[in-house]
Amino acid sequence: MLQGVFLWLSKLERLKMFSLFKKKEKTNIVAPVSGKLIELEKVKDPVFAKKMMSDGFVIVPNVQSSTFDVYAPTDGKVMSLPTTKHAIGLRNREGQEILIHIGIDTVDLKGKGFTSCINQGDCSSRRKIDFS
Repeated sequence: MLQGVFLWLSKLERLKMFSLFKKKEKTNIVAPVSGKLIELEKVKDPVFAKKMMSDGFVIVPNVQSSTFDVYAPTDGKVMSLPTTKHAIGLRNREGQEILIHIGIDTVDLKGKGFTSCINQGDCSSRRKIDFS
């Protein structure tokens, strides 16, 4: 069952966000999918709820079917895209690393039901990732 779309910033990037020595440049990071925002601690999986992957949040998509599109939350380069296509790692031009993870235990699907419109090494430019 789909629990949501998870988004994390790396620990280093979270420290930079709250640093007194912030860059003057602003980075726009938007939701990768529209839906209801949920606190990570409320997820029923302890790996996510205890923030073992890092801090982040969950979005439960507004979908009427099992198919939905996910978009890159910012312009950046695709740093990782496992063969299971259940997650994607991005790095934007400011060096922020962002992980998008679709659902819980979706690695067990071994890629079945996931379609990716991008490849590792591509630049995202808010392009559709297309998980279905």
